[in-house]
Amino acid sequence: MNPDRWQLIDEIVGEATELAPPDRAQYLQRRCEGDAGLLVEVSRLVDRLEKAGPQFLERSAAENLGISPLTIRRDALIGNTIGAYTIKSLLAAGGMGAVYIAEQRSPRREVVMKVLRTDNWGADLKRRFDIESRVLAFLRHAGIVQVYESGTHELDTGSIVHFFAMEYVPNALAITDFAAEHGLSIEDRIRLFLQVCEAVSYGHQKGVIHRDLKPTNILVEEGGTAKVIDFGIARSTDADIAVTTMHTEPGQILGTLAYMSPEQCSANLQEIDTRSDVYSLGVILFELLTGRMPYDVSNMTIHAAVRVICETAPTNPRTLDHRVRTDLECVILKAIEKERDRRYQSVHEFSADLERVLRREPTTVQPPTCWMKLMRWTAAHPRLATTVFCLLILILTLAGTYSSVYVLNQRPARIQVISENREARLKAFNGRVLKRWTSDQENHVVFADIIRRPSSLGGDRLAILGFGNDAARQLAPLCVYAVDEDLAVPRWTGRVMLEDMPADLRAKDPSHHRFAVRFVGLFDVFPTEANPGPEVVVSFVHRGSRSVLRVYNLRWEPLYQIWRKGTITSARWLSGPGLLVLNGDDDEVKARFKSAGLDSHHAHVLMAIRPEAGTIATDYLSPVNATGPLAPVWFRYWHPTNSDSPSWNVEFDDGAVGSYAPTNFMGLSATIHDVSGDLPSFQFVVDSVGHEVAGSRSFADSYSPRHQKSHPDEHFFLSDEPPSPIPISATSKPNSE
Repeated sequence: MNPDRWQLIDEIVGEATELAPPDRAQYLQRRCEGDAGLLVEVSRLVDRLEKAGPQFLERSAAENLGISPLTIRRDALIGNTIGAYTIKSLLAAGGMGAVYIAEQRSPRREVVMKVLRTDNWGADLKRRFDIESRVLAFLRHAGIVQVYESGTHELDTGSIVHFFAMEYVPNALAITDFAAEHGLSIEDRIRLFLQVCEAVSYGHQKGVIHRDLKPTNILVEEGGTAKVIDFGIARSTDADIAVTTMHTEPGQILGTLAYMSPEQCSANLQEIDTRSDVYSLGVILFELLTGRMPYDVSNMTIHAAVRVICETAPTNPRTLDHRVRTDLECVILKAIEKERDRRYQSVHEFSADLERVLRREPTTVQPPTCWMKLMRWTAAHPRLATTVFCLLILILTLAGTYSSVYVLNQRPARIQVISENREARLKAFNGRVLKRWTSDQENHVVFADIIRRPSSLGGDRLAILGFGNDAARQLAPLCVYAVDEDLAVPRWTGRVMLEDMPADLRAKDPSHHRFAVRFVGLFDVFPTEANPGPEVVVSFVHRGSRSVLRVYNLRWEPLYQIWRKGTITSARWLSGPGLLVLNGDDDEVKARFKSAGLDSHHAHVLMAIRPEAGTIATDYLSPVNATGPLAPVWFRYWHPTNSDSPSWNVEFDDGAVGSYAPTNFMGLSATIHDVSGDLPSFQFVVDSVGHEVAGSRSFADSYSPRHQKSHPDEHFFLSDEPPSPIPISATSKPNSE
């Protein structure tokens, strides 16, 4: 029967049982109009549920379906003799008959007798009883109760009863009761359960499915030996199809409901196989380890309980008992999968994985992924899943709309420098201008970039801007803005104060406002845990004659400061030797050329320093007779071969030239300005000790041979000695290293 049919029957039966008996017939006629089969089915179920009473789920399925056991009084046989057995006491009454303790004359022993009175029973019930006795007699295993004899007997009243006598297990407890009474550990419970698996697997090998596995059908002796009993609804997998289909009517639900597999609940004989026993064993293990059932079907109608078993996901064992390890939980959940093909395909596979759990070895089952869990939940709740899916689509659509409006139009993405307008623009993803920084000075924007600080410092995004304005009338030389917060006011500004200046500069110009940013770079100069992320290296210049180099961490604390007589126009960090290489000019060389009536464009210098955190000097770095933090590692002058060389400039490239590693070499580009206005340039490489690498010079652009001849690159070289206004012979320049 399909789930929709079950749901309709459950709804009708549930509502009918709440009505008074006189009103039920009219209600059922109205709800089942046009479906005679449905009317017969619900009428029969309502009648049986009425007779069953409120405790029907605690009774056997056979009793709930109206199958009455012995029509004689259950204690009437006590004291009577049936065959070679004398009935001593009533042990239990089940769906197929009554179970007694009896004494066998020879050999003298106590046995368990199951007796079935058949006067008013149909042929199908007799056939089921016969099958049980034959199946039990056929099985020979230490974990399965042994059948001694089966047959029929005529009572003094003339009634005919069927019986069979089997092994009696004295003082035995159900497996769950035994584990609780003896306080077994998780491992010991698994070992006990493995005995059950071995017995059931033996039955499967003999072609027998138990179909009624539950704790009360698994008895444990005082010594800890488990025995499987009651094959009363066992089905032979190799038996004649006519027999197997006759002993269970289509639609009948046999066994104890809470331990039945979904295919048993649907009463589809074609789907019941050994994997149904695997499911029941999984439920028993679940209860054995946690003390709870995978599903709570208490106080439910039979159809509601069936729907829960067939559709609802089981509780995870670890949520009930944290001692159940993840690998064990996965094994249990695989055993009670609703789809047979997703379960263990045999009890042997199930028990093999349990043995791996005991040995703490990897099992064959992997924890279900989130996607698998979602797919199972969707299959079990199609209507709710459709609703959730539609809501999710709606939420994503709204979120996408919001994102397109906010992210594209409001979220800062980049900074663009507009030289001709003398401003920096912060733009969103769609190009919308969010903020403009404008100065009234030329060459005002020296640096503009967005960086993200490490998560240990907040992970916020910051815009760093360096301005070449002179008097700071509108903006500080160095400004830092939080781009995702307030763009009106900088979070931090970098300035040079009067107390930071050398004594001669304070005396010459007591104003501390005439500083502009000449260079900004981001280098990891101090790679320590105290200073995560790159440091900000800045040079401030005072009217083109004095400059200060500072290194800030991303907390905007100054870590290093040194002054220069001249400018610092660019820098390169060489992480290999740990050197900061600076490019600029020199005031003393400038003065020497000016006194000779020459331009000062020959005053370029190249130097390397090794910054030490905590050095905050107000003295000048000097290439002559300097010691300690004021001494450069090396200092080189950039020479023209004669004083009439055209104007020129030296700049760092973005990376090392050619195949030279950027951690130990720097690439320099010399741009030559001649009277004709052409700008030929050439490149060369300087190593970590300040020597030009031999053979590294090359023209950066495809200039004509005429330009290369008129401005040969041999006019320039590096030297330890400063250049002189007196012409220098090309033959006197030092050889390149």
